[in-house]
Parts: sequence; structure tokens; C-alpha cells
Amino acid sequence: MVELEGSSVNWHLFAVLSQVAFTGWFALTHWVPMPPLNDLSKEAFPQEKRTNLILHLFQLASVLAFVFQIRWLMGLGALFWTLSLIGHITSWWLPYFFGWPKAFLKNAEADNAKTYHFLPPRRNHPIPDLVHCIIGLLALASCIASWAAIFLS
Repeated sequence: MVELEGSSVNWHLFAVLSQVAFTGWFALTHWVPMPPLNDLSKEAFPQEKRTNLILHLFQLASVLAFVFQIRWLMGLGALFWTLSLIGHITSWWLPYFFGWPKAFLKNAEADNAKTYHFLPPRRNHPIPDLVHCIIGLLALASCIASWAAIFLS
């Protein structure tokens, strides 16, 4: 545990809770139809469901690594959360702020046309929906907590 001005932070617990929250939110929003939060009427890309199942396996392995404090597997878990965060930023925030090729724009517009957005439009850039904004925050928390659990605990 790390002491921060009189309070202690249990990074292992924070890593487990943030990863469980991410995994739960991801599973809920990618498997259970909840319009207007998500649109599961069709797969966003070929083999999406299969890809999501594989991601769930990595997520679960990481959670278990941090629960049982298996150091080498925790390192792989932290790497997974870092890559997830980078992928999220690359897929949603860079296109939102800087634009994206037209081929991606068509897919992003079709995939998220029926989902809830609260961010203002930026020209013809894709807008991250609420589901993906929450995914980004949970990925950030999981990434930070995972590395902190490894190096600060």
C-alpha cells in the first residue's frame, strides 16, 4: 500500500475493481441490447462477437492475476490495459478531435447512428457515444491502477 498524505491507497484492490467494472460494462454494453445506449442490431465488424469473447478472456485473466497477485501475469494484464487504452484513444478520441479517413467514417456513423451522444459535433468527425466514453474512463482507471499495483505496492 502507498501512503498519500495520511491516506493509503490499495492499488491491488483498485486494479481489481476497475478491471471488473470495465469488464462488466464492456460485457453488458456489447451483449445486452439497451437502446439508445447501444445498437446491437448488427455486428459493427466481421467476427465482432468472437473478438469480444477473446477480449473477455484477457480481461478475466488480468482480474485473476491481480486477485491472486501473480506478478508476471499482472505485468501482462497491465500491458493489456495499456493497449486497450491506446486502442480506445486511437479509435475514438483521435478521430473525434482530428478526423478520420472516409472509410472509417461510414462505419462509425452507421455503427453509432442510433446511440446516445452528449459531446458536441466537430465537423464531420465521429463522435464517441456515452458507452465508449465510459469505456475510456474505465480503461484509463484500469491502466493506471494496474501499473500502480505493480510498482507502488
